Amino acid sequence: RILRLQNNDIDSEGVKSLAQSLQLNTTLLQLELDKNKFTDEGGCYLAARLPHMRGLKTLTLGHNEHCTPATNRALLEAGLGANMVLEHLELPVPSDETHLVRHITLLNQAGRRLLRQPEIPIGVWAHVFDR
Repeated sequence: RILRLQNNDIDSEGVKSLAQSLQLNTTLLQLELDKNKFTDEGGCYLAARLPHMRGLKTLTLGHNEHCTPATNRALLEAGLGANMVLEHLELPVPSDETHLVRHITLLNQAGRRLLRQPEIPIGVWAHVFDR
């Protein structure tokens, strides 16, 4: 349920293969890709597949020096914009965007995905707002 691949010299092709294989995986909860060697190409590919990683709750991508701020922004938007399960995203973002990361991950933790359900029992809302 946890895949730790920090400091493994994973390049763009490696992260693309990984992202493709995890696209339909619902059992992986945590993916750690810190300190690897993938570039913007691999980072953008991963970003495009994040909305499909429905079980992933934690993704860490710190210290991938070959990714530019634009790619980190794409990962942020894809990971938090479309994936309602992701509760923790660690990647280098400008300090003025850290509040956005925190806000959306808190919404996900509180049950933002419930809003997509056709019918939500009224009793559930007290529990959601309590979180």
